[in-house]
Amino acid sequence: MAFKLGHLSDIHAGYRSGRRLNAEGVNIREQDGYDALEEMISDIIEQEVDAVVIAGDTMHVPEPHIRELIEVQKQLRRLADAGIKVYMLGGNHESTDLRADIA
Repeated sequence: MAFKLGHLSDIHAGYRSGRRLNAEGVNIREQDGYDALEEMISDIIEQEVDAVVIAGDTMHVPEPHIRELIEVQKQLRRLADAGIKVYMLGGNHESTDLRADIA
């Protein structure tokens, strides 16, 4: 029996570029990122992956806005509901440059 491992990194949820907003008032580049993440999670579930490693930079900034947290949490819940284990590593975008914050 084969073990299927999914790998994601550098999602950068919440990254914004430009000033254009969609109909809901969300930066279109930011929404593109959420849409891409949803597609990746759908593919992972469809492929019946056993576990996923997210290798850092899930968020774009160390103190994300609530929308970013909700969007990522929504996708992580889909993996949990599908019985797929997730292992996450922190990246440089998840920490500040403060010496006290570096593990």
